[in-house]
Amino acid sequence: MGVLATLRTIGIETPVLILSALSGVDERVRGLRAGGDDYLTKPFEFMELTARLEVLIRRQSSAAAGDGLAGGRPAGRSAQSGGATCQPTH
Repeated sequence: MGVLATLRTIGIETPVLILSALSGVDERVRGLRAGGDDYLTKPFEFMELTARLEVLIRRQSSAAAGDGLAGGRPAGRSAQSGGATCQPTH
């Protein structure tokens, strides 16, 4: 969490989804307060991970466009896990 807090302190706003085996409320809150945009605990369903990544990508795309609206599909964005590739659907 220290690395994430440092990145946020120096102005790096790359979206971060924390995947962790630590599922206690204190750990989740610590991750979010350190600058995480979302926190998902193991075990998790790949479909849920995909949906959460789509939301983060959509938010970043909207913020970059400066319109403040959720929506649009950023070109060339994808996520990979265990050999499977996730493309945003929105």
